[in-house]
Amino acid sequence: MRSGLKARLLRLRRVILVVGIVVAIAAAVIYAARFSLYASWSDGVVVERAPAIVVRNPYTLVAPVLDLLSGVLVRYGYVVVLNEVRAQGRSEGPWEPIVHERQDGEALIAWVLAQDFHDKHLATLGMSYLGAAQWAFADAVPPEVKTMVPMVSAPDLHPTMYERGLFRHDVMMAWASLMPVRGMRVIRGGFDERCAVDHVPTVDVDEACFGERLPWYRTWLSSPSIDAAIVARMILEMPDAAPVLVREGAATPRCPTSETCIAASPPGTPVDVVIELWPMEWAVPAGARLRVELSSSSSPALHTHTNTDQPWAQATTAQDAALTVTGSPSTFPSWSDAWR
Repeated sequence: MRSGLKARLLRLRRVILVVGIVVAIAAAVIYAARFSLYASWSDGVVVERAPAIVVRNPYTLVAPVLDLLSGVLVRYGYVVVLNEVRAQGRSEGPWEPIVHERQDGEALIAWVLAQDFHDKHLATLGMSYLGAAQWAFADAVPPEVKTMVPMVSAPDLHPTMYERGLFRHDVMMAWASLMPVRGMRVIRGGFDERCAVDHVPTVDVDEACFGERLPWYRTWLSSPSIDAAIVARMILEMPDAAPVLVREGAATPRCPTSETCIAASPPGTPVDVVIELWPMEWAVPAGARLRVELSSSSSPALHTHTNTDQPWAQATTAQDAALTVTGSPSTFPSWSDAWR
């Protein structure tokens, strides 16, 4: 910041963009995105053109935190552009999580580059969904984008939503209940998880338990995986015999490794399955022991297979299926487990 100028921080303006950031969804249908611009100004003039940080946010309850963060970043010499993603906050359009983040992110960066409130050095910032919104267009950024800081997010969302083809109720069902439509729902005392887990068919859980029909959530539930799950749990058995879950992993005969999915095998056909447990460090007290438990379900963390020929989310009935695990006697004995 130039010496001799007393700069003050203010929210410059909230703008409805008509060109650049605007994205045409269909013929003659245009949705506008809105943003807040934070910069150091003195007597209506930018103190100095600084690097710009672009943040794209869907969470209305997080907005005050981002406002505060923007003030801190401005004091460190940055310009901050806070964009409310499509259909959230004051931005227009239909709410379809992740679907439009690539084209909207590219359009926002192009619009920002055409402005004169920065020095043509850009960065992106954000965690969770705000990080996923960056990954969506990370391979298409112009050279002016010098760095991207996606936190607590991954470039491939499929493993976040599914574990070897098994839908992750524990993460995605809770998130959908929080963000079903425009605006972030405040959940007091938690949502009805038992309703969401037990309701059949699962494809109707949005209307039955969230009170809204969510086409995008029904798409998430459309995983066609129809074979049974194999779940391994590493258990720490304390000296007093109290069990502690250390780590859990799952696989299916259809997706026997994290890199491979194969065609369905006829019943009774052996399949080599690799169940991965995340690397970690754990102190084992004296007198305790580790054991591995095998099961065919991790519900409600992962979706429960119905063991029928129907897509799991559409099935209304279930049947038991026997899983037989075989190996050398020095590894583990044969094991059978029912569906639940």
